[in-house]
Amino acid sequence: MDDVVIGIDASTTAVKAIAFAGDGSELFQARETYPLSNPAPGHFEQDAEHWWAALLSALQQVAKAIDASRVKA
Repeated sequence: MDDVVIGIDASTTAVKAIAFAGDGSELFQARETYPLSNPAPGHFEQDAEHWWAALLSALQQVAKAIDASRVKA
């Protein structure tokens, strides 16, 4: 079996973890959202704990979907 690389994309409202095969094909993608608060006009905040929890959840989903022993990076 080919090695797998996991890419992580953290945006304003969600994090994605995507598993790719050695040839670049996508094997699995998990996406978890997190809140964006707007405490005052023009002010936006996020809690880094939400980022972390979302990332862990997305990575766990990827690990369940593929053979985690194949992950090289």
